[in-house]
Amino acid sequence: MAHDPDHGGPGLPDPRTLALDRADALLLVIDVQERLAAPMQPEPRAAVERNIAVLLQAAPKLGVEVVATEQYPTGLGPTVPALRALLAEAPLSKVEFSCGS
Repeated sequence: MAHDPDHGGPGLPDPRTLALDRADALLLVIDVQERLAAPMQPEPRAAVERNIAVLLQAAPKLGVEVVATEQYPTGLGPTVPALRALLAEAPLSKVEFSCGS
């Protein structure tokens, strides 16, 4: 039997049922800050920043809200400048190392 690309494989859900409703979705960018990013190797850091930038540019075009956070910005610095420039609103500051509270 040939695989139908419009349906999940054996034991997998139908991908059409996995679609997000943009009214119930958001892009959450968590703690992409200077001092947290600094220890990363240059190539992986550049890839992470590039991928987040793509998401930040796509979200408004798709009607998806964007929220960003910064963990203790006084000590860990601000959001990486290239990404901060793409945010419509300032990141939310927090002092607990969690994004669910």
